[in-house]
Amino acid sequence: MSETLIKKFKCFWSWELEQEQQWLREMASQGWHLKARSFFGVYSFIQGEPADIAYALDYIPGLNMEFASRLEPDIHYQQFYHQLIIDAGWEHVLASLGWQYWRMPVHNGKVPEIFTGNASKNPNTSDACGRCASSI
Repeated sequence: MSETLIKKFKCFWSWELEQEQQWLREMASQGWHLKARSFFGVYSFIQGEPADIAYALDYIPGLNMEFASRLEPDIHYQQFYHQLIIDAGWEHVLASLGWQYWRMPVHNGKVPEIFTGNASKNPNTSDACGRCASSI
């Protein structure tokens, strides 16, 4: 049986994490689960069972960019970061230009949070803009 795949174009600014996460959750509730995202805002979804799935995004430069070694040379940190989030029950969906996409099923209507401390709730949004600007 072949997979049913759709592509949707949608633009979000780096500071619109909540809007992007909510849109991905709405797509999952309709049975469309994120598979890929291009640099130009084209999202690929695979059809499956409708589900209440929370998405979380984080920006970690270097996890999938060639010039990353100049920005974040510590591969051990990157491995630790991934394992920490996976151990917390999140599934890594994809990486796109440093953006990490994670998902986890919502249980009893309670949306899980990937970041729980005040300092870490949206830690890298302004950092992402600053790093992009400084690398130009």
